[in-house]
Amino acid sequence: MDKPGAFADAINLDCPCCYRPNLPFNPKTLSPTQTIRSAKHKISALRILLAENDLDAYLVMSSDAHNSEYVSSCDERRAYLSGFTGSAGVAVVTATGEALLWTDSRYFLQAEEQLSEGDWVLMKQFEAGVPHVEEWIGENMKGKKVGVDPATFEYSRCVQWRKGWEDALRRKGESDDGSNVPMLVPVMNNLVDEIWNDGLRPAVPQNPIVVHPVHTLTSVFDRMNHNR
Repeated sequence: MDKPGAFADAINLDCPCCYRPNLPFNPKTLSPTQTIRSAKHKISALRILLAENDLDAYLVMSSDAHNSEYVSSCDERRAYLSGFTGSAGVAVVTATGEALLWTDSRYFLQAEEQLSEGDWVLMKQFEAGVPHVEEWIGENMKGKKVGVDPATFEYSRCVQWRKGWEDALRRKGESDDGSNVPMLVPVMNNLVDEIWNDGLRPAVPQNPIVVHPVHTLTSVFDRMNHNR
């Protein structure tokens, strides 16, 4: 490294001041001049956490714990990690070098402008020849551990993806003993949160809850009159 304890152009996994196998990665110990700002730094920091958690990849959804499409600023993890701020998208970062962002045609131009060239690959969802994110994982992460935040990844989706992977293996005549099926591993502490330490993360909203009175309008005419 150029300076002890600081980030250079990329985090060196062989450098003891960057990667300490016997100690958890703690971005909070970084000084203000060591904040993780560039796409390359964020991806490298996430890969350090992949190694710490014995994961082969990490999946970052756009939704929050309430499965909202439009989330609070503090829950925009995919946007923070990738730089892409569109409302729809899924990111996958692997330990072996891939950083992929799926989004649909509404956001192709925006994603091309916002994703750091050379760090991220845009996967144009629903375009010919582009696999869905679960298809890509099924083909490229066979038998590998893919970390997910269980608060933002629904159990029903987990079941659906696993069934799809098993069916795909059977169609190909490959082993169906489970050894080639990707493993979705719940990670209770969101790994993006652990690197989002630069002091710029918005606070969790603390707005008051407003209780609205309950009105029972039993007929269509009652509702129409009420709206008038």
